[in-house]
Amino acid sequence: MRRQLPIWNVSPLTEYYLELLLRYRTQYETARVRCSRATHQLGRDLAAIDGSRVFPTYANFILVELTNGLTSTYLRDDLLERHGFYVRDCKHKMGLSDKFIRVGTHTEDNNARLIEAIRESFSRADKAGIVR
Repeated sequence: MRRQLPIWNVSPLTEYYLELLLRYRTQYETARVRCSRATHQLGRDLAAIDGSRVFPTYANFILVELTNGLTSTYLRDDLLERHGFYVRDCKHKMGLSDKFIRVGTHTEDNNARLIEAIRESFSRADKAGIVR
């Protein structure tokens, strides 16, 4: 009986998605490479903004430290209210503080719009005397 059992037990849902992955392997690989390139470009663009420090990533999101005096809550709220972008406020993540946000990768166009929105938020906060 043991010889007839699979090496590991997977649910029918998992099995279904593994079959899909095999069937659409080429499309998956194309999408994976595009997402990876978009993430790396987003990281470069974020690192070019004065007041941010970007951490290396192998995921589809980027951890950013705000080095200009802004808090993660201020930036999160400003981006959401003014531009409709949501970035993760990481102040409650173990080992982080209210100086860290997490930015998820999206399409190249949306990533570019997010970069401009962050620059605008930084500029507005600078003019208001919120940043140092």
